[in-house]
Amino acid sequence: MSPTAKVGLKELDVDPHVRAEQMGHTVDVNENVYTITSLKRRKDAVNALEKAIGAYWTLLFRPSS
Repeated sequence: MSPTAKVGLKELDVDPHVRAEQMGHTVDVNENVYTITSLKRRKDAVNALEKAIGAYWTLLFRPSS
């Protein structure tokens, strides 16, 4: 399968074991060598982290009433 298909299956949240079987690799090799996380997923992860940190800081440094 092409790298595009590998990323596409990951984006569709196909089980890693199923993807690895279809590619003829172990899950470790398939996930850590051949599959690249899309830019959208990386951006979503950064945004989620920023949101979590912002919520934490808001709670931590909430002005006293």
